[in-house]
Amino acid sequence: MCTRIFNNLNAHFPVTARNMDWAVFMNTYLYRMGSGESRVGLSKQTAKIHSLPIKNILKWDSLYASISTVVGDDAQGYATVDGINEKGLVVNALSDSDSTYQSTQAMPEDAEIISALRWAQFTLDRFMTVAEAANYFRKCKLVLITENVPDTAVEKHPAQLHLCLSDPSGNSAIIELEQGQFIVHESSEYKVATNNPNYDAQLQINQYWQFLWGKSPVFNKRPVVSAPGGDSSTQNFARGSYYMSFSEPLDNIEQSISQTRFIAAACAAPLGFNPYQYSAGQMPHTIWCNVADSSRLEYYFCESQSMGQMHIDFSDSENETERVQVTTVKKGMYQPLMASGNINKKLKACSPLFED
Repeated sequence: MCTRIFNNLNAHFPVTARNMDWAVFMNTYLYRMGSGESRVGLSKQTAKIHSLPIKNILKWDSLYASISTVVGDDAQGYATVDGINEKGLVVNALSDSDSTYQSTQAMPEDAEIISALRWAQFTLDRFMTVAEAANYFRKCKLVLITENVPDTAVEKHPAQLHLCLSDPSGNSAIIELEQGQFIVHESSEYKVATNNPNYDAQLQINQYWQFLWGKSPVFNKRPVVSAPGGDSSTQNFARGSYYMSFSEPLDNIEQSISQTRFIAAACAAPLGFNPYQYSAGQMPHTIWCNVADSSRLEYYFCESQSMGQMHIDFSDSENETERVQVTTVKKGMYQPLMASGNINKKLKACSPLFED
Protein backbone atom coordinates (compact mmCIF):
# COMPACT_ATOMS: atom_id res chain seq x y z
CA MET A 1 0.00 0.00 0.00
CA CYS A 2 1.60 3.26 -1.15
CA THR A 3 2.44 5.82 1.53
CA ARG A 4 3.35 9.49 1.11
CA ILE A 5 5.23 11.41 3.81
CA PHE A 6 5.60 15.20 3.65
CA ASN A 7 8.22 16.42 6.11
CA ASN A 8 7.80 20.16 6.66
CA LEU A 9 9.02 20.10 10.28
CA ASN A 10 11.84 22.46 9.32
CA ALA A 11 10.29 25.10 7.07
CA HIS A 12 13.62 25.63 5.29
CA PHE A 13 13.98 21.99 4.21
CA PRO A 14 10.65 20.54 2.97
CA VAL A 15 11.09 16.95 1.77
CA THR A 16 8.51 14.52 0.37
CA ALA A 17 8.93 10.74 0.26
CA ARG A 18 6.67 8.22 -1.40
CA ASN A 19 6.70 4.43 -1.33
CA MET A 20 5.53 2.76 -4.54
CA ASP A 21 3.85 -0.51 -3.54
CA TRP A 22 2.83 -2.83 -6.36
CA ALA A 23 2.47 -6.55 -6.98
CA VAL A 24 4.80 -6.69 -9.99
CA PHE A 25 7.92 -4.88 -11.12
CA MET A 26 7.47 -2.36 -13.91
CA ASN A 27 9.50 -0.83 -16.70
CA THR A 28 10.39 2.46 -15.06
CA TYR A 29 12.09 5.62 -16.29
CA LEU A 30 13.25 8.87 -14.81
CA TYR A 31 12.34 11.65 -17.23
CA ARG A 32 13.62 15.22 -17.18
CA MET A 33 11.33 17.39 -19.28
CA GLY A 34 11.59 21.01 -20.33
CA SER A 35 9.19 23.90 -20.29
CA GLY A 36 7.29 24.79 -23.46
CA GLU A 37 6.52 21.19 -24.44
CA SER A 38 3.11 20.49 -26.00
CA ARG A 39 0.99 17.64 -24.66
CA VAL A 40 -2.48 16.18 -25.12
CA GLY A 41 -4.64 14.65 -22.42
CA LEU A 42 -5.67 11.45 -24.21
CA SER A 43 -4.45 9.45 -27.18
CA LYS A 44 -6.64 9.36 -30.28
CA GLN A 45 -6.80 5.58 -29.98
CA THR A 46 -8.25 5.73 -26.46
CA ALA A 47 -10.63 8.52 -27.48
CA LYS A 48 -11.91 6.29 -30.29
CA ILE A 49 -12.39 3.32 -27.94
CA HIS A 50 -14.54 5.49 -25.64
CA SER A 51 -16.26 7.34 -28.53
CA LEU A 52 -15.02 10.66 -27.16
CA PRO A 53 -14.95 13.83 -29.26
CA ILE A 54 -11.41 14.83 -30.21
CA LYS A 55 -12.28 18.51 -29.75
CA ASN A 56 -12.79 17.96 -26.02
CA ILE A 57 -9.39 16.40 -25.36
CA LEU A 58 -7.29 18.73 -23.21
CA LYS A 59 -4.19 20.24 -24.80
CA TRP A 60 -1.55 22.17 -22.89
CA ASP A 61 2.02 23.46 -22.98
CA SER A 62 4.27 22.82 -20.02
CA LEU A 63 5.00 26.02 -18.09
CA TYR A 64 7.69 24.41 -15.93
CA ALA A 65 10.45 21.86 -16.38
CA SER A 66 10.00 18.69 -14.36
CA ILE A 67 11.63 15.44 -13.27
CA SER A 68 9.20 12.53 -13.24
CA THR A 69 9.03 8.82 -12.51
CA VAL A 70 7.26 7.25 -15.49
CA VAL A 71 6.14 3.63 -15.90
CA GLY A 72 5.22 1.72 -19.06
CA ASP A 73 6.61 1.09 -22.52
CA ASP A 74 5.96 1.90 -26.17
CA ALA A 75 3.44 -0.95 -26.53
CA GLN A 76 1.30 -0.19 -23.46
CA GLY A 77 1.85 3.53 -23.23
CA TYR A 78 3.24 5.51 -20.31
CA ALA A 79 2.03 6.95 -17.00
CA THR A 80 3.57 9.63 -14.79
CA VAL A 81 3.29 8.44 -11.21
CA ASP A 82 5.50 10.88 -9.34
CA GLY A 83 7.68 13.95 -9.78
CA ILE A 84 8.93 17.43 -8.93
CA ASN A 85 8.96 20.56 -11.07
CA GLU A 86 11.46 23.40 -11.25
CA LYS A 87 9.44 25.45 -8.73
CA GLY A 88 9.63 22.69 -6.12
CA LEU A 89 6.04 21.47 -6.48
CA VAL A 90 5.93 17.72 -5.79
CA VAL A 91 3.17 15.48 -7.14
CA ASN A 92 2.61 11.89 -6.00
CA ALA A 93 -0.08 9.80 -7.73
CA LEU A 94 -1.28 7.09 -5.34
CA SER A 95 -3.72 4.29 -6.00
CA ASP A 96 -7.18 4.99 -4.56
CA SER A 97 -9.74 2.21 -4.91
CA ASP A 98 -12.44 4.61 -3.65
CA SER A 99 -12.04 6.99 -6.60
CA THR A 100 -14.96 7.04 -9.03
CA TYR A 101 -15.11 8.54 -12.50
CA GLN A 102 -17.78 10.56 -14.24
CA SER A 103 -19.84 8.78 -16.87
CA THR A 104 -18.71 9.78 -20.34
CA GLN A 105 -22.37 9.70 -21.39
CA ALA A 106 -23.16 12.60 -19.05
CA MET A 107 -20.09 14.63 -19.95
CA PRO A 108 -20.80 18.37 -20.40
CA GLU A 109 -20.21 19.90 -23.80
CA ASP A 110 -17.35 22.10 -22.54
CA ALA A 111 -15.55 19.26 -20.72
CA GLU A 112 -11.77 18.98 -21.01
CA ILE A 113 -10.79 15.31 -21.17
CA ILE A 114 -7.58 13.93 -19.70
CA SER A 115 -6.36 10.40 -18.96
CA ALA A 116 -5.80 9.53 -15.30
CA LEU A 117 -2.33 8.34 -16.42
CA ARG A 118 -1.47 11.92 -17.51
CA TRP A 119 -3.06 13.78 -14.59
CA ALA A 120 0.13 13.95 -12.51
CA GLN A 121 2.20 15.25 -15.43
CA PHE A 122 -0.39 17.93 -16.22
CA THR A 123 -0.18 19.11 -12.61
CA LEU A 124 3.63 19.23 -12.66
CA ASP A 125 3.56 21.09 -15.97
CA ARG A 126 1.05 23.78 -15.10
CA PHE A 127 1.30 24.79 -11.44
CA MET A 128 3.88 26.53 -9.29
CA THR A 129 2.34 25.97 -5.86
CA VAL A 130 -0.08 23.73 -4.00
CA ALA A 131 -2.49 26.64 -3.53
CA GLU A 132 -2.54 27.39 -7.25
CA ALA A 133 -3.23 23.77 -8.16
CA ALA A 134 -5.83 23.34 -5.40
CA ASN A 135 -7.74 26.43 -6.54
CA TYR A 136 -7.72 25.18 -10.12
CA PHE A 137 -9.08 21.73 -9.27
CA ARG A 138 -11.85 23.18 -7.14
CA LYS A 139 -13.46 24.79 -10.18
CA CYS A 140 -12.02 23.20 -13.33
CA LYS A 141 -13.88 21.40 -16.12
CA LEU A 142 -11.55 18.43 -16.36
CA VAL A 143 -13.04 15.00 -16.93
CA LEU A 144 -10.69 12.13 -16.05
CA ILE A 145 -10.78 8.93 -18.12
CA THR A 146 -9.34 5.78 -16.61
CA GLU A 147 -6.90 3.58 -18.52
CA ASN A 148 -5.11 0.38 -17.57
CA VAL A 149 -1.95 0.79 -15.50
CA PRO A 150 0.92 0.02 -17.93
CA ASP A 151 2.59 -2.62 -15.78
CA THR A 152 3.76 -6.18 -16.53
CA ALA A 153 0.85 -7.97 -14.85
CA VAL A 154 -1.22 -10.43 -16.87
CA GLU A 155 -4.45 -9.15 -15.32
CA LYS A 156 -4.79 -5.45 -16.11
CA HIS A 157 -5.88 -2.88 -13.54
CA PRO A 158 -7.77 0.30 -14.45
CA ALA A 159 -6.05 3.29 -12.85
CA GLN A 160 -7.86 4.63 -9.78
CA LEU A 161 -5.85 7.49 -8.34
CA HIS A 162 -5.65 10.46 -6.07
CA LEU A 163 -2.90 13.10 -6.09
CA CYS A 164 -0.81 14.29 -3.17
CA LEU A 165 0.82 17.72 -3.59
CA SER A 166 3.50 19.52 -1.56
CA ASP A 167 5.63 22.59 -2.14
CA PRO A 168 8.52 24.67 -0.72
CA SER A 169 6.15 26.82 1.38
CA GLY A 170 5.19 23.77 3.45
CA ASN A 171 1.69 23.60 2.01
CA SER A 172 0.07 20.25 1.18
CA ALA A 173 -3.03 18.95 -0.58
CA ILE A 174 -4.70 15.63 -1.31
CA ILE A 175 -7.00 15.71 -4.36
CA GLU A 176 -9.53 12.90 -4.67
CA LEU A 177 -12.06 11.99 -7.32
CA GLU A 178 -15.70 11.26 -6.43
CA GLN A 179 -18.16 10.68 -9.27
CA GLY A 180 -15.82 12.69 -11.46
CA GLN A 181 -15.73 15.66 -9.07
CA PHE A 182 -12.46 16.78 -7.49
CA ILE A 183 -12.45 16.77 -3.68
CA VAL A 184 -9.61 19.00 -2.43
CA HIS A 185 -8.10 18.75 1.06
CA GLU A 186 -5.52 21.50 1.62
CA SER A 187 -3.45 22.16 4.74
CA SER A 188 0.17 22.21 5.84
CA GLU A 189 -0.93 19.74 8.53
CA TYR A 190 -1.69 17.03 5.96
CA LYS A 191 1.71 15.36 6.11
CA VAL A 192 0.74 11.70 5.64
CA ALA A 193 -1.47 10.04 3.02
CA THR A 194 -2.09 6.45 1.96
CA ASN A 195 -4.41 4.74 -0.52
CA ASN A 196 -7.75 4.53 1.25
CA PRO A 197 -10.27 5.08 2.77
CA ASN A 198 -11.04 8.63 1.64
CA TYR A 199 -9.00 11.37 3.26
CA ASP A 200 -11.78 12.56 5.57
CA ALA A 201 -11.92 9.06 7.03
CA GLN A 202 -8.12 8.91 7.32
CA LEU A 203 -8.17 12.16 9.29
CA GLN A 204 -10.88 10.82 11.61
CA ILE A 205 -8.83 7.69 12.27
CA ASN A 206 -5.82 9.90 12.96
CA GLN A 207 -7.78 11.79 15.63
CA TYR A 208 -8.04 8.56 17.61
CA TRP A 209 -4.31 7.93 17.39
CA GLN A 210 -3.43 11.53 18.26
CA PHE A 211 -5.55 11.20 21.42
CA LEU A 212 -3.94 7.85 22.28
CA TRP A 213 -0.48 9.42 21.95
CA GLY A 214 -1.40 12.43 24.07
CA LYS A 215 -1.01 14.76 21.09
CA SER A 216 -4.63 15.89 20.69
CA PRO A 217 -6.27 18.95 22.33
CA VAL A 218 -8.33 16.48 24.39
CA PHE A 219 -6.15 15.59 27.40
CA ASN A 220 -5.16 11.94 27.78
CA LYS A 221 -3.93 11.13 31.30
CA ARG A 222 -2.31 7.88 30.17
CA PRO A 223 -0.83 8.34 26.70
CA VAL A 224 0.30 5.19 24.91
CA VAL A 225 3.35 5.77 22.72
CA SER A 226 2.88 2.95 20.21
CA ALA A 227 1.77 2.41 16.61
CA PRO A 228 0.21 -0.47 14.64
CA GLY A 229 2.56 -2.73 12.72
CA GLY A 230 0.37 -4.12 9.95
CA ASP A 231 0.45 -3.43 6.22
CA SER A 232 -3.03 -2.01 5.56
CA SER A 233 -3.47 1.57 4.36
CA THR A 234 -4.91 2.70 7.69
CA GLN A 235 -2.08 1.06 9.64
CA ASN A 236 0.54 2.62 7.37
CA PHE A 237 -1.20 5.99 7.81
CA ALA A 238 -1.10 5.64 11.59
CA ARG A 239 2.53 4.53 11.58
CA GLY A 240 3.60 7.39 9.30
CA SER A 241 1.65 9.84 11.47
CA TYR A 242 3.25 8.32 14.59
CA TYR A 243 6.79 8.96 13.41
CA MET A 244 5.95 12.42 12.09
CA SER A 245 4.19 13.35 15.34
CA PHE A 246 7.19 12.42 17.48
CA SER A 247 9.95 13.69 15.17
CA GLU A 248 11.75 16.99 15.66
CA PRO A 249 12.96 19.41 12.97
CA LEU A 250 16.56 18.85 11.91
CA ASP A 251 19.25 21.38 11.11
CA ASN A 252 20.15 20.72 7.49
CA ILE A 253 18.77 19.28 4.27
CA GLU A 254 20.83 16.08 4.35
CA GLN A 255 19.42 15.19 7.76
CA SER A 256 15.88 16.09 6.67
CA ILE A 257 16.16 13.84 3.61
CA SER A 258 17.40 10.95 5.74
CA GLN A 259 14.69 11.55 8.34
CA THR A 260 11.95 11.52 5.69
CA ARG A 261 13.35 8.47 3.91
CA PHE A 262 13.40 6.43 7.12
CA ILE A 263 9.87 7.45 8.10
CA ALA A 264 8.72 6.21 4.68
CA ALA A 265 10.75 3.02 5.17
CA ALA A 266 8.82 2.35 8.39
CA CYS A 267 5.70 2.13 6.19
CA ALA A 268 7.23 -0.07 3.49
CA ALA A 269 6.43 -3.71 2.69
CA PRO A 270 9.64 -5.75 2.19
CA LEU A 271 10.25 -8.10 -0.70
CA GLY A 272 8.73 -11.52 -0.02
CA PHE A 273 6.22 -10.19 2.55
CA ASN A 274 3.11 -12.35 2.07
CA PRO A 275 0.80 -12.54 5.13
CA TYR A 276 -2.29 -13.29 3.04
CA GLN A 277 -0.74 -16.12 1.01
CA TYR A 278 -1.06 -14.37 -2.32
CA SER A 279 -0.17 -16.35 -5.41
CA ALA A 280 2.74 -15.30 -7.62
CA GLY A 281 2.32 -11.85 -9.17
CA GLN A 282 -0.35 -10.76 -6.67
CA MET A 283 1.77 -9.93 -3.62
CA PRO A 284 2.17 -6.15 -3.15
CA HIS A 285 5.50 -4.91 -1.85
CA THR A 286 7.48 -1.68 -1.99
CA ILE A 287 9.30 -1.72 -5.32
CA TRP A 288 10.87 1.73 -4.93
CA CYS A 289 10.77 4.94 -2.93
CA ASN A 290 10.92 8.46 -4.39
CA VAL A 291 12.29 11.34 -2.32
CA ALA A 292 11.87 14.93 -3.53
CA ASP A 293 13.89 17.80 -2.07
CA SER A 294 11.87 20.97 -2.72
CA SER A 295 14.60 23.32 -1.48
CA ARG A 296 17.52 22.15 -3.66
CA LEU A 297 15.29 20.70 -6.40
CA GLU A 298 16.81 17.22 -6.29
CA TYR A 299 14.83 14.06 -6.94
CA TYR A 300 15.88 10.66 -5.57
CA PHE A 301 14.95 7.17 -6.74
CA CYS A 302 15.61 4.42 -4.20
CA GLU A 303 15.19 0.98 -5.77
CA SER A 304 14.26 -1.81 -3.35
CA GLN A 305 16.06 -4.80 -4.81
CA SER A 306 19.52 -3.35 -5.50
CA MET A 307 19.54 -0.93 -2.52
CA GLY A 308 20.62 1.70 -5.01
CA GLN A 309 19.95 5.38 -4.31
CA MET A 310 20.33 7.67 -7.32
CA HIS A 311 19.22 11.21 -7.99
CA ILE A 312 18.67 13.75 -10.75
CA ASP A 313 18.56 17.55 -10.64
CA PHE A 314 18.01 20.45 -13.04
CA SER A 315 21.60 21.73 -12.94
CA ASP A 316 22.67 20.89 -16.50
CA SER A 317 19.27 20.80 -18.18
CA GLU A 318 19.11 21.73 -21.88
CA ASN A 319 15.33 22.17 -21.63
CA GLU A 320 14.71 19.10 -23.78
CA THR A 321 13.15 15.76 -22.97
CA GLU A 322 15.65 13.23 -21.63
CA ARG A 323 15.28 9.95 -19.81
CA VAL A 324 17.08 7.01 -18.27
CA GLN A 325 15.55 3.58 -17.65
CA VAL A 326 16.02 2.67 -13.99
CA THR A 327 14.20 -0.69 -13.95
CA THR A 328 13.72 -3.09 -16.86
CA VAL A 329 11.41 -6.10 -17.17
CA LYS A 330 12.03 -8.40 -20.15
CA LYS A 331 10.55 -11.88 -20.54
CA GLY A 332 9.80 -11.99 -16.84
CA MET A 333 13.34 -11.01 -15.86
CA TYR A 334 13.84 -7.90 -13.74
CA GLN A 335 16.93 -5.72 -13.94
CA PRO A 336 17.52 -2.51 -11.97
CA LEU A 337 19.94 0.16 -13.09
CA MET A 338 23.08 -0.44 -11.05
CA ALA A 339 23.95 3.16 -10.22
CA SER A 340 24.13 5.53 -7.29
CA GLY A 341 24.62 9.23 -6.74
CA ASN A 342 23.86 11.85 -9.37
CA ILE A 343 22.93 10.22 -12.70
CA ASN A 344 22.35 13.35 -14.82
CA LYS A 345 24.98 12.13 -17.28
CA LYS A 346 23.02 8.91 -17.91
CA LEU A 347 20.08 10.85 -19.33
CA LYS A 348 19.59 10.48 -23.09
CA ALA A 349 17.48 12.65 -25.37
CA CYS A 350 14.12 11.10 -26.30
CA SER A 351 10.70 11.99 -27.67
CA PRO A 352 8.49 14.20 -25.48
CA LEU A 353 5.81 12.46 -23.43
CA PHE A 354 2.10 12.52 -24.23
CA GLU A 355 2.28 14.17 -27.64
CA ASP A 356 -0.55 11.80 -28.66
